[in-house]
Amino acid sequence: FNPNQLALAPIGAGEIVPLETDRANPLNYDAYASFFPCGKRIIFTASDADGGKKIYVQNVGGGKPVCFK
Repeated sequence: FNPNQLALAPIGAGEIVPLETDRANPLNYDAYASFFPCGKRIIFTASDADGGKKIYVQNVGGGKPVCFK
């Protein structure tokens, strides 16, 4: 998996699961991400191709990051 990609790591035995990326809109992820209370989505900050830092939301079950508006 790409080191500049978010991934889910198990707390016990298991595999690291990289989250989907958007090749049309590559992101440079920051160091912080947080789960929503439901555990089904994460929120994080990242810089887009223009260097603008934005907040993104992503479903951990699949799907590309979506800019939080």
